[in-house]
Amino acid sequence: MYRSYLCSVSVATMTIGSDFLSKNEWSLLFTLRRQYFALYPPYLLSLPPASTLASDIAQRYLLNDLLLLDDDDIVADCNTEIEGLPEEKSMRIEPSMKGKGKARLKEPEAGYKKQVLRKLVDRLERGVSRKIEDGDEEAEVDERFYEILAGLMVSSHPTSTLPEAGPSTAPKTSYRTFIYDSPVSMESVSRRRQEKSDTPQTSVQLEERRITLLEEQIAIQGGTTGLRTWTAALHLAHHILHHSNLLLPPSDVTRGVVELGAGTGFVSLLLGQLGVNVIGTDLGDDEEGHEEDEQGAGFRTPLGRLRSNIALNECAITPSVRALDWTDAKRPRADRPGTWTQLESERRTIVAADVIYDPDLVPPLVDAIDVLLHKGDEGQCAIISATVRNQETFDKFLNTCKQHGLITEDIDVPPMDSSSPTFWDSALDAGTQVRLIRITR
Repeated sequence: MYRSYLCSVSVATMTIGSDFLSKNEWSLLFTLRRQYFALYPPYLLSLPPASTLASDIAQRYLLNDLLLLDDDDIVADCNTEIEGLPEEKSMRIEPSMKGKGKARLKEPEAGYKKQVLRKLVDRLERGVSRKIEDGDEEAEVDERFYEILAGLMVSSHPTSTLPEAGPSTAPKTSYRTFIYDSPVSMESVSRRRQEKSDTPQTSVQLEERRITLLEEQIAIQGGTTGLRTWTAALHLAHHILHHSNLLLPPSDVTRGVVELGAGTGFVSLLLGQLGVNVIGTDLGDDEEGHEEDEQGAGFRTPLGRLRSNIALNECAITPSVRALDWTDAKRPRADRPGTWTQLESERRTIVAADVIYDPDLVPPLVDAIDVLLHKGDEGQCAIISATVRNQETFDKFLNTCKQHGLITEDIDVPPMDSSSPTFWDSALDAGTQVRLIRITR
């Protein structure tokens, strides 16, 4: 289902024709690819130097692995000869993930693609000019870059089949793909943490995975914030991968997980790819999202988008989707929808990301956590990842938990490295504090 992309090699450069790229240059190209598909802001992209981009091998990589042309992938073969690294080192060679069906990468919307391509072409032209000045008279920018850019410039229609809202210049709905490195399962995540030491490793066998989401590129769409992935979800996912023993030890995973306010489904999908039995919940009707509209976008509601995004991805265990209205927690138990009865009996570990943003939603959120945390089960817990945009709202959440007899404690983990993150963010909440909270009885 997933492809391993780590190849142990004993070299630092990869040569095709007269061109070669160093390990650092490949690293820059791989980073650019991950940023691009995650819709990282064009003005923040880590573009390789012009001299790197102007090489034939880099141009082929950009055409094949960013712009998804159908040429043979130049780095998909892990048996490629690369020379120069000490034997104890290993170099990551990322394969193309163009593939077919679900395996095929989804392109970003046309406006974003155009902005990025303009920056690339500008830097390509500067790099080629320098090569010509240095005596390489055959240096040139591959004409396909110009053809693709011209098509984007003159067309008033997107190259993808995403839904449009007419000629508005507002950010469009777009596919957003998070490409990340992961062990095979939560069990191997935990084992990886236990075995980690300062001893040099000859190779680390990880798999490159991805989570593809259809997202709105504005904060609020249709009266909801649940149609895009927010910073706290990315941080929670990072810590699940890198600090699983603190967040979700094996005993918690065995219970299964329920995500409150799952939104786009990012966290639920990550857990599903790691083999966790997870139920993603959000506001809506359980019948929503079973049928997609003509553009394949699903319904513009949190639950409908959640269901359609899960259908886009491959998981070891596909997440289930359920409607859950937090305000129902105040109703008599017999009057609540059946999902509440199921979740109460299963005593799942609760996770939620970026759900503490509206002071009016704090009481029903805490009511829901209170109902789902079984009073006789000290081992059950809730893990909340919160972006602290307003300290008063966050304090209200902590105080409301205390009023319900719930114990809150910060989970002390190092922050995700902003210079080389596991998941590239949109920069919308750049510099904002993210706190991880464990809630128990």
